Amino acid sequence: MRTSLWTGPGAVAVVALLALGGCGAQNGDGPEGQDATGATADRTVDPAAGRAQAVVDRATEMAVEEFVPPGPPVAGVDDLEGGTVHYVPASSKVGTFLAVRDGMAQALGHAGVTVETCDGTGDPVVMAACVTAAVEADVDVIVTGAVPEDRIATALVHASRAEIPVLFTQTAPTGRGYPAEVGYLSPDHAEQQGWLAEWVVADSGGTGSVLVVQLIDTPAMQAWVQDGALPVYAACPGCTTSLLEVTTGRLGELPALVEEALARSPATRYVHVTMDVAVDAAVQGIEATGRTDVLVVSQDGTPEVLEQVTPDGPVGAVAGFDHTAMGWYAADQVLRLMTGGESVREVDFPYSRLITAENASEGYGDMSYEEGFLQLWGLDED
Repeated sequence: MRTSLWTGPGAVAVVALLALGGCGAQNGDGPEGQDATGATADRTVDPAAGRAQAVVDRATEMAVEEFVPPGPPVAGVDDLEGGTVHYVPASSKVGTFLAVRDGMAQALGHAGVTVETCDGTGDPVVMAACVTAAVEADVDVIVTGAVPEDRIATALVHASRAEIPVLFTQTAPTGRGYPAEVGYLSPDHAEQQGWLAEWVVADSGGTGSVLVVQLIDTPAMQAWVQDGALPVYAACPGCTTSLLEVTTGRLGELPALVEEALARSPATRYVHVTMDVAVDAAVQGIEATGRTDVLVVSQDGTPEVLEQVTPDGPVGAVAGFDHTAMGWYAADQVLRLMTGGESVREVDFPYSRLITAENASEGYGDMSYEEGFLQLWGLDED
């Protein structure tokens, strides 16, 4: 592995040029079988590409056939009217967190429970202050979005002493704590990042040159890429990967950074961003170079980005999940905690799949979860 470091003018981060798992070159010298523009002269499919295609096929075919309740029925929900939930997203600049919140608020509204939001602003100090404020307000449940537990440890101690349950979303499917006090819910974001990398490997025939734009607002966001995408690229002998780290608070500088990174490495054909919030900036950077041969891949599935997943669009693939459904699954965990029950551990959130131009119109499958949850909570009208 060859590594060099570069910091551009006014750069928000360091770009590490990493030849992961092979001898892919930089500054215009493409992998074997490619010229300086990344064009494949002899497109012999690498074994890594064949393996990647098998993963892509499975990920694109995933769709929910029938709603399956994540746990047993919840009793006593009709007694919770007037309750309050405090939601702390890592950053309100990330639309995904707000979409999940809106789904959760919609679901909890059926039980007469309201949701309040405190923006973590990407700063652990602010995130902790939001949790502390929720404790002082004596809310019923605190819900976080991609907030690292270790960065708000003291505030969590206060919540525990006040006997206020905490639900961690979009960090990990499970974790520490008693199920009656702590809950977890998350798509497997590392797996989703892996899908994106597999798509790039398959699409490039195992010779992809990739610029990875990693959001570093929280350790959770960093882990998604480090544990999911980078190992896939490292296992591709003919792939070359450059890493650009940036925070959501400085996405305005990303177009220039992407433009400069592409100028330094003309062989780059893919820009892999952590989340959809960075897609527009990445596309702007690509367009500034005048190139039309670079595709973006991203994780999230926001409507604005999914509209760009077309045969001629700038986005090649999205590892998406249904944000509203995620909100309803979070509401289910919240109601279990509010009624004095236990959260469900290791919920396998099903509304997730790899979306490409071939399946973009199909959605996530059976969407009867709202009716299913209302029945589970004893709030259905029948």
